[in-house]
Amino acid sequence: MAKSFFSSASSENTEYLPFIKYDARSGRLFRVGKDEDGATANVEITKTFKAVMDIDNYEQGFIEFGLGGTPPRYVVAHNMMPAPSKPAEGKFKNGFRVRLRLSKACGDDVREFSSSAASVVKAFARLVEDFIATEGANPGKLPVVQMSDTIPITSNIKQPDGTTMKLTNYEPVFEIVGWAPRPADLVAVEAKAAAAPAKQQTSTGSTRAAPPATKQVADEDDFG
Repeated sequence: MAKSFFSSASSENTEYLPFIKYDARSGRLFRVGKDEDGATANVEITKTFKAVMDIDNYEQGFIEFGLGGTPPRYVVAHNMMPAPSKPAEGKFKNGFRVRLRLSKACGDDVREFSSSAASVVKAFARLVEDFIATEGANPGKLPVVQMSDTIPITSNIKQPDGTTMKLTNYEPVFEIVGWAPRPADLVAVEAKAAAAPAKQQTSTGSTRAAPPATKQVADEDDFG
C-alpha cells in the first residue's frame, strides 16, 4: 500500500521513459515526443487523457527541471522508502514521478508523469489519497485516471520594483474513473533502499479525501 503523499533516501535517478507533461500556466496536458527531424513535438491530450496509473509505486523527492532542453534531474525514492534530502546545489523542488500506460485514444504506450509545480503536486497528493481509500475494494488492479477539470489559482507575485503582478496557474483535477489489471508492459518501480542516509521530510499534514464517485467503468480493452 502506498504511503500518504510526502509522509516519508535515494541517490539521483537518471533513468528516463517517454513522458507526458502538464503545463500549469495553461491547464493543458501533452504527450511529448520527437518529430521526423528529431525536434521535440508536443501532442495535446488534455481532452482525451485516460491512463492506467501505477500509483502504488509512485516516487517522491526532489526534481530539477532544466532549461533549454536540458534533461530533468531526479533525486527521488519509492514512496515506501524514506524521502531524500533536498540537494544542496541546483534548483530542486518537491515533486513526484509515476509510471502510467496511456489509453489507445492518447498514445497507447507506457510513459512517466512527473512534476514539481505546486498546483500539480497538490492535485497528485489528492489522487494518492483517493487511491489509498479505494484500493482495498479493487485487489490486483490499478486505477484508471482521467483529468476531469482544471481550477484557476491566482496569486499575487511581488516584483523587484515593489509592485505586484497577478499570476494564474491551473490546478488539474485527477479522478479515478475505473480499475484495470496491470498492463504487461507497465513494469512497477522497485522499492530499493536508499544509496545514502538522508534527512526525513516533514509530512504535508494532508488528510485523506473521501473515496471519489466512479462516474464510469473503464473498458479494459482501452489499455492494450
